Amino acid sequence: MAFSDIARGVGKSYLYTNLARDGVRLWNRFGPLELDLDKKALLRRVGVVPYEPGRRTASDLTLLLLGGIVGAAIALARGRAPERRPRPGDEPVRSGEEQGSEQGRGPRAGDRVAGLG
Repeated sequence: MAFSDIARGVGKSYLYTNLARDGVRLWNRFGPLELDLDKKALLRRVGVVPYEPGRRTASDLTLLLLGGIVGAAIALARGRAPERRPRPGDEPVRSGEEQGSEQGRGPRAGDRVAGLG
């Protein structure tokens, strides 16, 4: 590393320090710029809307409620039709408990077998 590199580094740091200090002094002399900007108009011009959490929450809850209502209406429309009354001669439907106990067994005594009378 040569002496010129060290001198260049010290010179740059001194220059930047003085430049920053002079910039702060100049800023303080003129004071903050008094710009009268309409925030809503500026945001609207660039296509952004201000964040309003209350309105956003209300719209989300309304959408959730409407989705529930529509879902319930579809479920009711597509639900099972009411059970029909049994006609005379229909066999009664066995409950699941009775059916489960007979699984895997052959015909019981007295059951009719197809083709045997």
